[in-house]
Amino acid sequence: MAVYKLKGTFGNSFKNNDIISLFASSGSITPSTTTKFELEQGIFITVNNGVTVTAYASNGTCINVTDSVYIEAIPEPTTEFTCALANFVVNDGNQGATVTGSVSLGTLVSISPSTYSLGDAVYTATITIPSGYSNTGDGSQVITCTDTGNGASTTQQYTQVSELQEGVLENPTYTITWPVGTQTVSTGDLGPKTKTVPLTATDILVYVTRTNPDSTVEDATQILFSRNGGAAEHTISKSIGDIIQTESYTFTSVSNNDILKVEIFEG
Repeated sequence: MAVYKLKGTFGNSFKNNDIISLFASSGSITPSTTTKFELEQGIFITVNNGVTVTAYASNGTCINVTDSVYIEAIPEPTTEFTCALANFVVNDGNQGATVTGSVSLGTLVSISPSTYSLGDAVYTATITIPSGYSNTGDGSQVITCTDTGNGASTTQQYTQVSELQEGVLENPTYTITWPVGTQTVSTGDLGPKTKTVPLTATDILVYVTRTNPDSTVEDATQILFSRNGGAAEHTISKSIGDIIQTESYTFTSVSNNDILKVEIFEG
């Protein structure tokens, strides 16, 4: 079987909605019926090579009307429609939103999965093959192509960081209370305690308490509150014998992905 493009030229007696039946001299022909308008525009048929195709009006205004019909068969295209020609591109979007994309050639039917996942992911497009290609067929044939798109998080967040640096004999422990949980820092901790949490408010209130062995500092102490690696925007200073219990500070106007840090220096 081979694919050919068939076009007809009609006399004035024919109307656009006249049904035209197609017959092949041997074997089958698909489709076997069309309309005057469609055949005039050109349709793709599948038949055996070397057959003779006959067309006549099977109903409509031109039944039994003798008029001129010229049939032209255009040989099967040799160029295959591929993903390179389709040029499927996925747009980046937000996690959970409907995936969108585009093609340079063909018709974009669907994209799977249909919603963005978080981060980079591969999406598969179903694309209808346009006319004029070796794999066009009857016009319903499709190819699938892939592209990578990114789904951005729509959840805002911030990072809370707590760290203790001390040089006293008591080896104290501090508890830092954030809106989302607490962080305990003590002697022997390797680096700061870090946790990323949802940002549900733009003002973040944090408390600091010396919990072990007691709440009384053994040496001069400073509590520094900073943001995004910058200089301290607030400092609490304590002298020997002072108590540190629910000392507080509010970070205001906190933005998505801010890093808030509480750093304690005793001794």
